[in-house]
Amino acid sequence: NGRLIYVSGSLSEQNRVNTDVTFVSQKGQISTTDVEPGNYAWAQFSPDADSVSLTTFGSGSGNDLWIYDIDSTITGRRTFDDSSSRSIWSLDSTKLFYRCGQGICSTLSNGTESPQLLVDGLASPQPLAQTLDENLIVSIGDSDKGVYLFDISGNEISENLLTVA
Repeated sequence: NGRLIYVSGSLSEQNRVNTDVTFVSQKGQISTTDVEPGNYAWAQFSPDADSVSLTTFGSGSGNDLWIYDIDSTITGRRTFDDSSSRSIWSLDSTKLFYRCGQGICSTLSNGTESPQLLVDGLASPQPLAQTLDENLIVSIGDSDKGVYLFDISGNEISENLLTVA
């Protein structure tokens, strides 16, 4: 639908810099936000285009998820475990699915629910998309990545869709 989010720079510790969160229209118009400058990555617009999820890196090595509400210009923290990143939105914009340590977790995007661990013990999991039947497509692995279908209702990785060597 024509939306793109780009975060410049490197994710390595020595190259992290405080950046502003700004929006650029298709005509090149830049809009600033009230988001405090920080070390951000993996920004994602919600499907309803009302909010943006951001992974922020703290002063140590930890990272957590924040939501920026575009209309109210309020930013709210959604995780507090220093190991959350790479969030994606549910199709209806009510949930976030994200990497939590070596697992995949979910939480309500409005902040009214504690995070729920969906599956644990995975090598570098990353949710990629939610399917129309509300399951997840996830990548797992570092050097030999695979793309899998994750059945949320059964909390299991059910099908290898693609292996990348």
